[in-house]
Amino acid sequence: MIIPVMLCTGFTKHEYSKEALRWKGLYKQRTLKSLYSTYNTEFTRELLEKRTPKTSEGNFLLQLTELYWSAGDEKIMKIYDGLPAQLEGRLIEEEPTLNPDNTRKRLYRVVMTCCAADAQVLGVPLEFSTSLPALADKTWITARGKVAFELIDGQHFAYLSDCEVEATEPPEAQNRRRP
Repeated sequence: MIIPVMLCTGFTKHEYSKEALRWKGLYKQRTLKSLYSTYNTEFTRELLEKRTPKTSEGNFLLQLTELYWSAGDEKIMKIYDGLPAQLEGRLIEEEPTLNPDNTRKRLYRVVMTCCAADAQVLGVPLEFSTSLPALADKTWITARGKVAFELIDGQHFAYLSDCEVEATEPPEAQNRRRP
């Protein structure tokens, strides 16, 4: 039994046939209605304002992942810098070495692409110009502030400055909504 398996794996080409490539869309024409067609356009502040919802106070409703991954791309950072934003997530204390003035907390979310094994925790610092909020760690909050970026050990990080936070209910998990 083992010999046929070894022969098959040893002499099988690890690639798609031409027909399989064609079937998977190699030659398919891209349409204007493609899900990803908008990514071919240049990302600008105008496009951000057009496509991103705002609160009644004028804060952009951003996803934490969106803000987290915007750091490091100079062009994207210029678009987001100074943007009034609102984020949701859980509050936790900031790493002491990153908080020498004791003016920061951290907003975080757990992000999964496939399953719990690939879960990642993404966090964005919240900087307060007044006293720190008296909320317990891991409280779900809504945070409002201005997007800013800082350079730490040669790497850019996004954060919200001049923050205001309020406790909120946890968002509904989408997989709980299944019938």
